[in-house]
Amino acid sequence: MSGIDGPAPSEARLSELRLKALIEASPEVVYRMSADWGEMKELAGGGFLPDTNDSSRAWLMDYIPDQDQAVVSAAIDKAIQTKTLFSLEHRVRRLDAVSRSTNPRR
Repeated sequence: MSGIDGPAPSEARLSELRLKALIEASPEVVYRMSADWGEMKELAGGGFLPDTNDSSRAWLMDYIPDQDQAVVSAAIDKAIQTKTLFSLEHRVRRLDAVSRSTNPRR
């Protein structure tokens, strides 16, 4: 089936567009990571972290305070090894440079 301006978007593309609309409307922080968590693929910061569509291997240093990085890394490693959700309350660096506690479940 074709749309007015050409072929209709695929189901996968429609799903991507719906997810993007949900993320943009959400006050929550939403991010996409590589399987090993070594690279952050994108981040919708929910108004308190800077949004980015650029991949970053420096995400831990950029977003997690120095004193929390080892604990966050250990929790990520455990979640990967045990194939469980990553869930750890920890601080992040906000847009206003103040650290704020967050509890992601990924």
